[in-house]
Amino acid sequence: MNIGVITVSFTPRLALLAVLAIAAAPAWAQVYKCKSADGSPVFQESPCGSSTGISTTPQPPAGAVRKGEQAKPADSTNKAMNDAFQSRMDKKDYDGALAFATTDKQKELARKKSAEKNTKCETLAAKAKQAQADLQNKGEKWKSKADAANAEYTNYCR
Repeated sequence: MNIGVITVSFTPRLALLAVLAIAAAPAWAQVYKCKSADGSPVFQESPCGSSTGISTTPQPPAGAVRKGEQAKPADSTNKAMNDAFQSRMDKKDYDGALAFATTDKQKELARKKSAEKNTKCETLAAKAKQAQADLQNKGEKWKSKADAANAEYTNYCR
């Protein structure tokens, strides 16, 4: 876009920066829950009129989460997240499962299983490396042992 003498070029990076800047500064306006004349709830930004005898109850913005609490997804979202979590756990994709964990217990389990898998994979990698060295040093009679060690590592860790 050419504006007089100044040329402004919008790149994807600039657009992303603008979106992030806007998203980083959410509006946390105070919301008051009041009662209308007929008794139904009314939400407004200013305090309820005290002269009417209506109580003021400040309400957090929709979707706000108090410090130290976790957001509770809707039931259908929660079920989908749990299904995805369980599917990843069944496939032994513990790092992937961690992305779908909705509770601290699920996160702890995924991290624990991931650490156990990483430890076992390190052991299997060392075993496969040793089998390869044996194959190089001791000849073809060690080929089946090297192939088995490589297959075990590949099947469990990949």
